[in-house]
Amino acid sequence: MTVTAARRAVSPAARPAVGPAVSLPPLLAGTPAAWLATHLEGHLARHETEPVDAAERTWVQAPAVLADDAAFLRAAHRRILADDGGTAQMAAKWLVGWTAGTVADAVGFVLATGGAGVLADTAPLRWRLHPDGWVDRVSLDGCRVLVAPGHPWAGRDDVEVVADEAELVARTVDSLVRAVRPVVDALRGVARVGARSLWAEVADGIGMSPTYQPDLPVRDDVVARLRAALTAPGAPWRVSPTVRTASAPWGPVYLGQKGGCCLAYQRPQPDVVLPDEAELSDELREYYARFPPETGAKRVCTTCSLRDPQGCADRQLWWLGQNR
Repeated sequence: MTVTAARRAVSPAARPAVGPAVSLPPLLAGTPAAWLATHLEGHLARHETEPVDAAERTWVQAPAVLADDAAFLRAAHRRILADDGGTAQMAAKWLVGWTAGTVADAVGFVLATGGAGVLADTAPLRWRLHPDGWVDRVSLDGCRVLVAPGHPWAGRDDVEVVADEAELVARTVDSLVRAVRPVVDALRGVARVGARSLWAEVADGIGMSPTYQPDLPVRDDVVARLRAALTAPGAPWRVSPTVRTASAPWGPVYLGQKGGCCLAYQRPQPDVVLPDEAELSDELREYYARFPPETGAKRVCTTCSLRDPQGCADRQLWWLGQNR
């Protein structure tokens, strides 16, 4: 699982203004469909460690996920607890991250790097399942697309042009919330977990979308759109991630820290601090040499809200340096 970051409630006064429309977004394609097929697909595939055999993957639509009192989510919840242990709240947080959080990640990535809004509630959401049961893709195909004036897609019949970027962001976030709210509400019934805790994973999906991608063009307008989305009026989350640009020895990068926590530390912890040396990859061996785990400390993720901000940044910079 990915994890979390410095908790912070954002007051209305602290909300950044959306900058002027940028005519050319960082990532380009001739049509919305081509953009999704190229850039969003590449984004979703960025952490695959082995080739995907499409025949082994199945797609499930939102109505099936919610049918029969969310039987799909309840079965997945039981499977997580059986396979990983931990608490019922942890398993619910993982599930909301896989489902609603994956949609938020995709919508946030398109908004930030494509300069376009995708209205997630205008077509049936579809998730693709890994054979082990977790979600490894989401499809936004068929959803309505919005752009601000000056965008390269303005004037296309399949794209709606809105007044400005403020409207673009507001409508995109409103649509995302409508699309995933049924999943969030269903998971509240699967485990005793609060709505705020679940919505934090949705906000983290939006804000963390450009991180861990060393080849992504780094621009301030990307961060501005994400911050505007995270502080959109009426958004149901109470904590949100931090996302920023930073300077690394090799150039600018995106860094982020989650506002929520996936509670992965609630899994049963092994008695040994590290796995057997022979089981470690070269990358993990170097990572543990640079960041030795502390005996007795909570085992949290790299970008967890429970981690100190500098430690979070240092770990991301290390990974980016290894993978650029």
